[in-house]
Amino acid sequence: MNGFDPELMNEVIGDITTVRYSWEMVLELLKEPDFNFKRSAEGHYKYAKDSHKVKQEWNDLNSYCKHTFFQYPYKTKELTDQDGKTRTVKYVDDGETWPTITFCRNNYPYYLEPEMLHYCLWTTKHLSADECKTIVEMYFPRTKYDVIIFETPNSLKSIPDTHHFQVIVRPRQTGLLYVKIDGFEEKSIWTS
Repeated sequence: MNGFDPELMNEVIGDITTVRYSWEMVLELLKEPDFNFKRSAEGHYKYAKDSHKVKQEWNDLNSYCKHTFFQYPYKTKELTDQDGKTRTVKYVDDGETWPTITFCRNNYPYYLEPEMLHYCLWTTKHLSADECKTIVEMYFPRTKYDVIIFETPNSLKSIPDTHHFQVIVRPRQTGLLYVKIDGFEEKSIWTS
């Protein structure tokens, strides 16, 4: 890992895996009520390093996400820490509400087998399972891809104030669509 920072190591150790998740492992883990996926050491270190930088530059993660994924304009303000040091941080005004959706590759994917891709569906409002399926199918039709869509349990969300859903896809092998959102669970096989 290039540029490794030992100070961030404590944030990395508990959340890494050396074993790539297979499709079957992902489905098995999602059966648990508080499932918690992990990243590779390198992937989690990048996540911890970037999170540290965001926390230094932004007032909160929600503001960062609104600006990054939804292009909300940001403002700046001065903050003074406990030591009396002042720094300028960016923030998005809480009054800003632009309903929107962004679907993109996850910059910090779970440690998945190479043929599996990890995406995030970011939204400014909570979506139903059907709405998520409709959006994902526009990008990954069931005739060509197996798809898993799920929402991380609230207790494990790294960004609890911005709605986002995890989407894992692979080239079609079984025609599987699996969705787990808000207690709703669906597992179906597309046979056409």
